[in-house]
Amino acid sequence: LVTPGLVDAHTHLIFGGWRQNELGQKLRGVPYLDILAQGGGILSTVRATRAATEEQLAQKAAEALAEMLRMGVTTCEAKSGYGLDPEQEMKQLRVIRRLKETLAATFMGAHALPEEYRGRREAYIRLLCQEMIPRAAREGLAEFCDVFCETGVFTAEESRTILEAGLRHGLRPKVHADEIDAIGQKRSGGQYGGNDEREQTLNQLLTEMDGFEGNNGVIILAATNRPESLDPALTRPGRFDRRVPVELPDLKGRESILRLHAQKVKIGPDCDFAVVARMTPG
Repeated sequence: LVTPGLVDAHTHLIFGGWRQNELGQKLRGVPYLDILAQGGGILSTVRATRAATEEQLAQKAAEALAEMLRMGVTTCEAKSGYGLDPEQEMKQLRVIRRLKETLAATFMGAHALPEEYRGRREAYIRLLCQEMIPRAAREGLAEFCDVFCETGVFTAEESRTILEAGLRHGLRPKVHADEIDAIGQKRSGGQYGGNDEREQTLNQLLTEMDGFEGNNGVIILAATNRPESLDPALTRPGRFDRRVPVELPDLKGRESILRLHAQKVKIGPDCDFAVVARMTPG
């Protein structure tokens, strides 16, 4: 039996450490943005990635790629974004280049505001646009530029600035938008936005950013676990070529997912996956 290889178009493959310690917080309902504000989430992985050597990151990524290949993934995208300074971001991108045969490289220095730049947002954005993006492009380390456009991370205006800088240096844009908050609906100043597509963060970025003309082909892959929060303008007939609804996993499915993700994680002998699965909604 011959089947096509799978393509994973969005991965954060190059990283140090693990964040399994945050699972308990999430099970207790602590929002991710609160975890991030406490120095966890992305910032926790930034500290672990900075402490890891290039060789350690490469070995960890190669092991993950081998596991992905066993599951049928033959090509994938890989991002930086856990260095958040010039040398550390280039370190991650060099690892991607070492594994280049099956990877498409994305620069994502705009994954979060690093702890040392708290209160100095403009300075970090200048560093991204004037040093990191030009260097990643000049050294041929990336094809794309990505940004996390989200409450408490980068605003829509800041995201445009960063992605436009990428375009000027030949890096095609990607964006994490409305992942946690539908911030595009908050620009009108009211409690709720209307159905105007221009109020959606992603649509604003696509229509206003230099480089997206009417004759440009743009492919959008989107996923949400809260379809009820989507603006009707995004879900009208014909808005997307194809929709694939995926039902929440049942109890057995949730337990299987937990066991899969715990294969290489140290777990105490008293951990009962069935009990944890019953605590999760799916």
